[in-house]
Amino acid sequence: MTKIILFITSFLVVVYLLSGCRIDNYVAPSSEVYGWILDSKTGEPVPQPVEAETGLKMRLYEAGPIGSRAQDFYALKDGSFKNAMLYDGPFKLTMEATNFFPVDTIYLNLKGSTLQNISVTPFCRINVGSIALSGDSIVEVVRNNAGLIVEQKWRLKKEVVLSFSLERDSNMNCKLMELDVYWNVSPSIDKNSVNFKGALVSTISGFMDESLLAEKKIFENTIDFETGEHALKLQSYIQIVKGNKNLVYFRIAAKTSFPYFNASDAGTLYTNYSKVYALELPLDK
Repeated sequence: MTKIILFITSFLVVVYLLSGCRIDNYVAPSSEVYGWILDSKTGEPVPQPVEAETGLKMRLYEAGPIGSRAQDFYALKDGSFKNAMLYDGPFKLTMEATNFFPVDTIYLNLKGSTLQNISVTPFCRINVGSIALSGDSIVEVVRNNAGLIVEQKWRLKKEVVLSFSLERDSNMNCKLMELDVYWNVSPSIDKNSVNFKGALVSTISGFMDESLLAEKKIFENTIDFETGEHALKLQSYIQIVKGNKNLVYFRIAAKTSFPYFNASDAGTLYTNYSKVYALELPLDK
């Protein structure tokens, strides 16, 4: 009886070890797909929101007769994307929360590293002319304990002027609805409230798109960090800004209405962005 028990025990140990070996030899996914969302007219990347659940969602499905669960990932704010956790084989790619006219499903056959750029037409293109200090000066007065002026010095005002124009390739039943300028203390910046510290919002739904998109139409917005709400907000983050070489980050957004395919999207505004720009403010270091 003892010999039988020892034999059974030894057999179970061997089975366990063999099972462990099979697990250890499991082949991990080794393929990847990467690329850029590119403007079909300019060839430049189409800027996207900060990578998050509200950003451009890329959805990969295994192609075949039986549907599979989507492998979701998000494009980065510079318009690039990458998924490096895939197996070889056929896939189909769709996108959600886009800021460009609809595109067809993309079919892929992955083997190793696959470059797949996607050509799109954005709802609106934002051409930034300049983001710079206004150039105006202000005098600062230094007083002693008795309240007497001991020094006067000039410096540039903390006043930022943003100059830009808008462009679109075709009408397609679109309507420009809103122009926004956002600023943040980090380059992670978009329309989501957690990704900006201040904003200038301009409703433009009452204007004809033809006038907004006119060739020589230049928009100019000024953010005043000297007085008012933006100055107060900046002051609450002043140590972060000074610790980052006095840099503040800016981004322009244009929101467009468009009758999308799904009724559930009714009323949705699709947001196009400029690149993110950094500007050094004239602060004491």
